[in-house]
Amino acid sequence: MSSERCVHDLKYAGLVNIALGEEMVKVIEAWRCRRCGATKVGLRGPGTLTSTDGLLELLEPGDARWIVVIWRGKGAIPPGVLAVAAKPGDIVNVETPHEAESEFLVSSDYRLLRRSDVGEADYMRSYLLDDVLTGWIDLAEWPPKIISLRRQSG
Repeated sequence: MSSERCVHDLKYAGLVNIALGEEMVKVIEAWRCRRCGATKVGLRGPGTLTSTDGLLELLEPGDARWIVVIWRGKGAIPPGVLAVAAKPGDIVNVETPHEAESEFLVSSDYRLLRRSDVGEADYMRSYLLDDVLTGWIDLAEWPPKIISLRRQSG
């Protein structure tokens, strides 16, 4: 079914827990349309009061994908996380405490690269949401430690 005419029937797809050691920092939740594959994402953290707090726009199926962006903290500034919808070739604006640049290019494999020299940022990592969904990301280590809760075949 074309997503343009789809009456979305969203089904819970899972979540990613993001922690700093034993402290929960954020939870990214995802819902997918059973009919067309559109994805809705919620980014929640301490202080979330309602079921709609932290909900981001519905991403229709296509070239764009949800990307989880994590940056390393600096001094008293803790690490951070956000979710962005982007497609290869897009420019994404992410303010981080370590990186001098704030504009990053989305590569063909959905990594965020510095716009100036097309190199990977030293203090920022990006992951496709689908790759880390139903997992755990620990920001106490750098690069972040990712624990998958998905069954491994073989």
